Amino acid sequence: MQKRITTAGLIALSSIALIGCGQSGQTDDASDGTDAPVEPVAVAPVEPVPVVDTDPVVESRATIGPRISFAKRVHDFGEIWDIERKACEFPFTNVGDGLLVISEVKPSCGCTATTLEQREFEPLEGSAIEVAFDPKGHGRQSKHIDVISNSNPGEFVRLVISADITEFIKAVPRYIKLGSVDMGKENRGVVSITSPDSGFVLESVRCNSPLMSARIIEGAGVSGPVREQDLTGEYKVEVTLSEDLPWGVFNGWITISGRGRLEPDGPVIRHSVTVSVNARLYGELRLSDDMFRLPLVEPGGPFEKRLHLTSRSGEPFSILDMEIRNPSIPTVHIRAEPIESSRESGYNLILYGESGDHRGSINGTIHITTDVAEEKELQIKFGGMVRRN
Repeated sequence: MQKRITTAGLIALSSIALIGCGQSGQTDDASDGTDAPVEPVAVAPVEPVPVVDTDPVVESRATIGPRISFAKRVHDFGEIWDIERKACEFPFTNVGDGLLVISEVKPSCGCTATTLEQREFEPLEGSAIEVAFDPKGHGRQSKHIDVISNSNPGEFVRLVISADITEFIKAVPRYIKLGSVDMGKENRGVVSITSPDSGFVLESVRCNSPLMSARIIEGAGVSGPVREQDLTGEYKVEVTLSEDLPWGVFNGWITISGRGRLEPDGPVIRHSVTVSVNARLYGELRLSDDMFRLPLVEPGGPFEKRLHLTSRSGEPFSILDMEIRNPSIPTVHIRAEPIESSRESGYNLILYGESGDHRGSINGTIHITTDVAEEKELQIKFGGMVRRN
């Protein structure tokens, strides 16, 4: 501890100095040559100044509550095959001073699964969210996982996984879009199938609808009648829509399966790819779009969408009945107004309503009965979304 000199000590030293000066001096008028007696100097007592030697007061840290901290928020798998199932984990710790409660871990799509068994964590306690990724499709992809908790600040954390995906079975195109086609006729599309394995064998082609068929029409090094067991390498598959398909939109798919290897001496891999097929089948009656697509609807707000139903020949026709089936909300309605034009004959179809307390998707089907032969029963879907608060 540093030594300190008090005020009292300073005064005492001064007094000693003064006394010393008086003892060595002589008076001018001394007659006997002897020193005159010197009166001692009286020193008033001084109270000592107390010395305070304590640490400064340290204020306690403010309470921050639970706080989640991730070691990382992004994981890139790099280049992978679509036949590879990948996994990673996102470690985290509760760096706050309150109980952390994770209420939800929500992946953005079905190809991503998460595991977190414990949901409550004391301060400085942690764990890891395990993620399993089953890649679909091709090219650069990013998926996210939303973590909801009582963390302060910010109850929402988004984790991201990404990868560059290469297909083991490549289908071109992945979507066969036939557009507007005529009813009562067979309509066809073709898809090409390739694989990085030159010895790849296409084993089967399956359709999800009895009104659609598919067959292999070409394979690498094959001529004459096509036998699936002889085909290797590259293929072409023809898809045919039946002439019996009804009026309106058709959505279907085919599943193409085969086997091959990534390495010449590697294990045999069996894999499949799905190709979507879409068409709008019209006869005498035509629709301006394939469905009612509602714009984003405000909570509690109104909505309205119009489509035109017209005849190809220009001949007049009648709508006999309209019915909304399986609506997601009860406050949706449909009405038809005749088109007043000399150039076309038909109706304006108006879908309208109020969103009310509903949040999320709006969907359903409109069933229309007409007096047109072969097109008496029409089905038109509608869809949209009410903004969440």
